[in-house]
Amino acid sequence: MSERPVFDEDLTFTADFDSGNLAKVERAGPDEFHLWTFADCAGTPYETEYTTWFHFCVRGGARGRCVALHLVNLTPQPKLYGQEMRPVCRSVPSQPAYARVPGAVAATFGRRGKAMRLTITHTFQYDQEAVYFAFTYPYPYAALQAQLAAWVARPGPGVYVVREALTYSLE
Repeated sequence: MSERPVFDEDLTFTADFDSGNLAKVERAGPDEFHLWTFADCAGTPYETEYTTWFHFCVRGGARGRCVALHLVNLTPQPKLYGQEMRPVCRSVPSQPAYARVPGAVAATFGRRGKAMRLTITHTFQYDQEAVYFAFTYPYPYAALQAQLAAWVARPGPGVYVVREALTYSLE
């Protein structure tokens, strides 16, 4: 979910795609940015106080440029990040599959465990590519629909597949 792309000189930040979540971006210094996410289920009757999920894209970086992305309003996850949890990223078109972020990742926790700041340091490997960052491996709705269609089309030997609506979302 994103209201609109955020432009900063030559970089564009956006989350206007399936499972995207980026609320706001501010420049914090040369090649440093503060990012905020929306609350989980934001804008619905099921909105929570948690800000766990992030998924956004940065476009326009020059090869070799190193940026620090500080996600400043995340719900604390000390057990995950204490065990080497790493977000994932992909760079389109050169690296279309998500993989663990190769650069430095640091999680710091606020007073009384009320907030977490996650810093991802990323060096662009190619000029002008779209680099996507996510909390963990996304499974977008389009991929789910494609997998279901494949199972229905070719269920495999001895497999019976029926596809029907179980429920409908409010959207």
